[in-house]
Amino acid sequence: MGAAKYVSRVRGLALAAGLSVAVMTGQGVASADPLTGESPPETSSQIDAAQPPGDLSAISGDPSTMESVEVEPEQPTSPVADTGGQTEVEVPSAPDREEPPAVSTVVPEAEAPSAGVSDPNATGARPDVIPDDDGPDEASPSAPTTIAPLNRLGEEGPLGAPEAPAPNSVGQPSAAPSRPTALSLFASPSDEVVQTAPFFTAPAALSQPSFSAARPAQVTLGLLFWVGLAPLIGGGGAPPMAPPTLWTLLWFARRQHQYHWHNHAPTAEPTTAPQGEGGEIVGDLNATDREGDPITYRVVRAPSHGAVSVNSDGTFQYTPDAEWAHESGGNDAFTVEVSDKTGRHHHHFLWGQRGHGTRVVVPVGVAQVNEAPVLNVTVDEPDPVTGIRTYTVTASDPDDDDLEFNVSAPAHGTLIAAGAGAYTYTPDIQYFNGQGGAGSDEFVVTINDGHGGTDSETITVPVVVGPMNMPPVISVVQQGEPDSTGSITYSVNVSDPEEDSTTLEVTGGPTHGELIRNLDGTYTYTPSPDHAHDVAGGANGADQFTFTATDGIATVTSTVNVTVAPQNTAPTVDVSSGTPTGANGSIVYTVTGHDEDGDPLTVTFTEPAHGTVVRNADGTLTYTPDGDYAHAVLNGGPNTDSFTVTVDDGHGGIVSAVPVEVTVIGANALPSLKVTPLGSPDANGVQVFSVTVTDSDVGDVHEFEIVQPENGTVVANSNGTYTFTPDPDFYHLAAQQGGATETFWIKVTDGHGGESEQTVNVDVAHINAAPTISYLPTVPGAYTGVVTAEDPDGDTPIYLTVDAEPENGDVVLNADGTYTYTPDSAYAHSLAVSGSSGTDRFTVYAVDVFGARSEPLEIMVNVLPTNEVPTLEISLSTDDAGSEGVLLFDIVFDDVDDEVYPTFSDPAKGSLIVDPLEGGRGNFRYVPDYDEYHEGPGTDTFTVTIDDGHGGIVIRTIAVEIPQLNRAPEDVHVGGYYPYTGTVVAVDEDETDTITYELASGPANGTVEIDPNGNYRYVPFEDYAHGASVDAEDHFTVRADDGHGGQVEISVTIQVIGTNTPPTLTVEGPTVTDAHGGLVLYTAAGQDPDAHDQDSLTYEVVAGPQHGTVEFGGNNEFLYIPDLSYYANQPAGSTDTFTVGVTDRHGATASEVVTVVVAWENDVPVLTSQVQVDEGDPVTGVVTGGFTATDSVDRLEVTVSDPPSKGSVDVHIVEETISFTYEPSPEARHAAAAVGATDADKADTFTILVDDGYGGRTPVVITVAVLPST
Repeated sequence: MGAAKYVSRVRGLALAAGLSVAVMTGQGVASADPLTGESPPETSSQIDAAQPPGDLSAISGDPSTMESVEVEPEQPTSPVADTGGQTEVEVPSAPDREEPPAVSTVVPEAEAPSAGVSDPNATGARPDVIPDDDGPDEASPSAPTTIAPLNRLGEEGPLGAPEAPAPNSVGQPSAAPSRPTALSLFASPSDEVVQTAPFFTAPAALSQPSFSAARPAQVTLGLLFWVGLAPLIGGGGAPPMAPPTLWTLLWFARRQHQYHWHNHAPTAEPTTAPQGEGGEIVGDLNATDREGDPITYRVVRAPSHGAVSVNSDGTFQYTPDAEWAHESGGNDAFTVEVSDKTGRHHHHFLWGQRGHGTRVVVPVGVAQVNEAPVLNVTVDEPDPVTGIRTYTVTASDPDDDDLEFNVSAPAHGTLIAAGAGAYTYTPDIQYFNGQGGAGSDEFVVTINDGHGGTDSETITVPVVVGPMNMPPVISVVQQGEPDSTGSITYSVNVSDPEEDSTTLEVTGGPTHGELIRNLDGTYTYTPSPDHAHDVAGGANGADQFTFTATDGIATVTSTVNVTVAPQNTAPTVDVSSGTPTGANGSIVYTVTGHDEDGDPLTVTFTEPAHGTVVRNADGTLTYTPDGDYAHAVLNGGPNTDSFTVTVDDGHGGIVSAVPVEVTVIGANALPSLKVTPLGSPDANGVQVFSVTVTDSDVGDVHEFEIVQPENGTVVANSNGTYTFTPDPDFYHLAAQQGGATETFWIKVTDGHGGESEQTVNVDVAHINAAPTISYLPTVPGAYTGVVTAEDPDGDTPIYLTVDAEPENGDVVLNADGTYTYTPDSAYAHSLAVSGSSGTDRFTVYAVDVFGARSEPLEIMVNVLPTNEVPTLEISLSTDDAGSEGVLLFDIVFDDVDDEVYPTFSDPAKGSLIVDPLEGGRGNFRYVPDYDEYHEGPGTDTFTVTIDDGHGGIVIRTIAVEIPQLNRAPEDVHVGGYYPYTGTVVAVDEDETDTITYELASGPANGTVEIDPNGNYRYVPFEDYAHGASVDAEDHFTVRADDGHGGQVEISVTIQVIGTNTPPTLTVEGPTVTDAHGGLVLYTAAGQDPDAHDQDSLTYEVVAGPQHGTVEFGGNNEFLYIPDLSYYANQPAGSTDTFTVGVTDRHGATASEVVTVVVAWENDVPVLTSQVQVDEGDPVTGVVTGGFTATDSVDRLEVTVSDPPSKGSVDVHIVEETISFTYEPSPEARHAAAAVGATDADKADTFTILVDDGYGGRTPVVITVAVLPST
């Protein structure tokens, strides 16, 4: 029976080996035979493989002795696929539920690495895992979980030896670190590390059961409870437990503790495969995790010269940048982070001081990637006589590299590049004639792509030549040296070895000169003057020409190289002196140079010994002597200096060291003067000044002069200082302005005419004694008094000022010292409540004319109480109080002391209605009772009272007369019938009254009839209706009477309809303008149906034309003037429009659009004379000339439409005479003077355009001579 009988008694102790934790917590470890997958034979319970992993119904045994144990079923596992030693399980997402999700079967460290599972809801995932700071997981959420086959435990015993680790993704065995087995927990310490296998093994044919992993604390408590406490609680003995079972539990607890609290980060040992053709490299990171956690990969540093992709199984592919790999290749690297973060919740080294990931640097070496170019050589047929043939070389490169071609020289011929890859081979005729006219030659063609790729081909040339001909020989010998113009003569001889007849000709003339064949057969080369001159300026002096000789078969050439001698004329120079100027004696020198060749000249100069020379913007030189040297001249020292001037034409022509002698005039520097106050003025305003003189002329003796101030004195002291003392009256007078300024002057001279002056301003402080003040006290109730002031200095006048105003009144202080105090009425009024007097005070001070202020003086005033009786006025208002006997009263009340409000008594026969009273005034109404005024007449009284609260009371008794009253009609209604009839209706509240209607005031612009019932008919005056606009109005008033004195007037407004008829308009005139000026005259004719409006019509241009103007000329005539500058560019028959309008005296208008056809034509200007051109000025080259032109009407203008290319031209016109002045450029004149100058070099052409301003243009082409000048 083994342990099976204790299952029911101790609540499933038989599950202690695999399910004991599930009894406590719903979580545990299932036990099975590692070889067969079945339960051990000691246990009578069996687990049916077909049942879900969490279903305990398949446990065999006596059901009566078993207590039901509920275990949460796990999610169904996905189908298992055999992947060659590894089991891949697709883990679906767990459903939402409150219970902790199940965890995948623990994969021990000896298993092969498995792909990471990033889905937090998948079986085996922990929802409460807190990510570390290594970054987000990058594994695919749908990546399958790979579970390696489980090995058996231990190396000895019935469980068997561990299986070999599964191979990694590239076929290499995983180097997984080993862990202690469960048996080794009780072994003695040893240096030997035993690699262990997982405890559980599932048969391949069965689904892997999966349970949620128990926390280490739960496992430990469960063990303590079932091993130690269960017998005590249950009353039975401890269940028998074989040592392997206990070891298994302890090993499991230790394993779980180590996994959760001492987890190891994964490791990796990258390997790579050989490089592919494109430089790509594949490899495997070979990552392992000791705890078998799923591993994810993340590239944290990309390679520098390529890109890398890492797959979920740890394999990777590196692809280099194509350009880098092709150019050089080399070493590169990238960094991958290998992480077990997606596994079950765990910590690395107890508290997680180390992260989940390990960063691995993967180096890669990339060899240069290059494809060699391909060479192709083709050849055409040879010349049958000469054997010459052409080879064409082409090449291609898969990498599109720039190719370099190299061709070796043949041994018995020449090879010349002919362009576009073509090469012309010419055999050595003499050699092959010596070989019987046939043979072979060879050369090698090589191409290089610059990246190590080459291709070459050896070309064998078969050679067959005709009979041999010996070419002629040219001999060229120079005769003597070049003459002054650079001309050189050569003798040229041609000989033929076979004495064939030969010819000689010049086939390549010189570029920079002229080659002439002389009568004796020699040739003379003459360089052009410009080129010889350029050579003198540093230009290349090489020139060449070529002779060609032929014997009819062979042709030979000979090139003669010439070195052109420089030709240049040195410039001339003149230096002229100006007059010394300025205080320093500066002299301006003008350097004038002339060069026959027209070269620009450069002027340099040396520095003089006693001064400086500066080049000015206009090219002149300014000499300035040194100050000391010029000053010494005044004292009898030497007065000469010198420098030299050199002129260079840039072509070797130099005029060196032209001496310039300078006579230095005496110069003197002005002294500088500085006056500085020493300290501050004393009590009497005395101020001391120091005087400092600066003079750059050493040795000058200085003298001083003082201009005295107006209000003081200045004295020179023995120590060189100066003292200013102000007049006493002046500094006392300064007090009036709070201070004053006095001025004096000090001048210094140096004995050589140099002087300097400085103005000295002195601030003079005021000195003044303040005045004193007193007053005569006033008696109580008196508000006037006198203030008296005195001044110790006797200053007059003295000004009195109120310093602090009284708190409860106002005070006026007069210039003579008298004052008047006025108390505030409110303050005096407040004293009336108690009847006692009060006090007030203010402060006065005195100021003399210099601003000195006395001490303040306080003056006290006794204030008596005051009160004013309020006023009350009541009168019958002139405003309408309404009907029904109502009386409207105006009430006006006031109290200068207080704000008061009236009170009213109630009348006996009516009531009072008081309107809001504001500002001491308002209205109230007496309304008699209806019976009183209906029965009337009668009287009634009431009182109005005002009390100011300070003893002032006013009472008014009002008596009113109550008449018998009638209510006038009201609620007026005016009804009308279009256009001029209507009815006036009034309503009377006295229902018995009969209302009649009559005209109160008639209309101003018509007549009206009204009957007693209020019906009216209005007729407007004819002239008013004719002149009325649609908004014209007329008014009249109707009076409604109730027969009892009640009347109301009703105003009626009539809208008068205008009867004016608008005028009509016609505009007559020609439709086509005149042929030349384009003018056209139109006449406007307006008609008004209203005869009396005909004479009052007015005309105007409502809208002007777009391309012209319209002028109104009176008599209703309009003159159209076209814009001829516009129509000059338009086709014939172009049109324009404008609008004419007419208005009658009542504002009615009419208009008509006028269309104008502009038939204007223009005559082009006509030349009336031939163009006259003079011979020109041989000195200046200026050529003048002219001609005449006319236009039938228009004023002519001239411009240069095509300017000359070799000079400039000015054109003028006076009336009909056109004149021009042509001036050639110096370069054009120089070219015209050259030997061999053509007619084109000696002429210039320009075009003058004669324009009439309206499109008529006549061009005149003029040719002038360019006069030569050297």
